[in-house]
Amino acid sequence: MVKADTLNIIKKTASELLKAMGEEGSILVEESGEPGVWVNLNLKDPQFLIGPGGIYLEAFERLLRAVSKRKIFETGKVFINVDINNYRKRRAEFLKELAREIGDQVSLSKKAVTLEPMSAFERRIVHLELASRQDVATESVGEEPERKVEISPHP
Repeated sequence: MVKADTLNIIKKTASELLKAMGEEGSILVEESGEPGVWVNLNLKDPQFLIGPGGIYLEAFERLLRAVSKRKIFETGKVFINVDINNYRKRRAEFLKELAREIGDQVSLSKKAVTLEPMSAFERRIVHLELASRQDVATESVGEEPERKVEISPHP
């Protein structure tokens, strides 16, 4: 369980960062388990902070983590995830559906398919979505920032 003080520090830090960037919006910070925290931002201009393929969102998330960690005195690790106007939620649903469709395609054709380059967050979604399937296997291949998920028929 994450302490209320920690949640307040993260929310205040997110607010300060947004203000420094000249952005306005609402901030909701809530526990996500594991011990983790979701910072949900609702912005007037979400694309400003999402960027192409979510690259600015990832950078903002890393910055928020780094600044917050310096202010948090709680023992243990608090993992911070950021979502902007439900971008990551919608992207996760898209990736799950894509993973299932490509998994079905690979299972039928018996030919491996390599997906587009993705962030670690997005690759994890694909791996988890297909983890319970016995007919296909997933593996991350390549080097950052061009790391991809390969879906192959299970031997």
